Amino acid sequence: MNESGVGPMSRWLALILGFGMALGMVGCGIKGPPMPPQKEPIPAVTDLRATIGQEAIVLTWSAAGNHRDVASYTVYSSRSYLSQSPCQGCPREFKKVGTHSMNRQGQGASAEAYQFSFSAAPGFRYLIKVRPYLKTGARGPESNTVMIEFQK
Repeated sequence: MNESGVGPMSRWLALILGFGMALGMVGCGIKGPPMPPQKEPIPAVTDLRATIGQEAIVLTWSAAGNHRDVASYTVYSSRSYLSQSPCQGCPREFKKVGTHSMNRQGQGASAEAYQFSFSAAPGFRYLIKVRPYLKTGARGPESNTVMIEFQK
């Protein structure tokens, strides 16, 4: 110990604690927001409808929101024979039947209507849904699922 009554070990401890506190108060620069910036949600298909045309199923739907980044809407279908009773809640295998590509820039934030048709065989019950895809590859929410029976 020296004349002040403080030993060399206490000085080192005080120096280390002081240095640690000084480091704790110093930041790494400008702080950013705690979350990444929010993006506009992908426009969801709001009202998918199906009708039967000439050996085809015709779909119509609309989507509200910003359409500028939507590259396409992909149509998925699952089919079963009309002779089989429909099974509500049973798992279905949906297969891609086509894509409605956006060949123009979106029109902004208004609701837009779309139409798509695909060939179908009589004697089947079809379950159909649509999903938007962005230019980045991100996929939007699935639409409502519609059921249509194509009689012989």
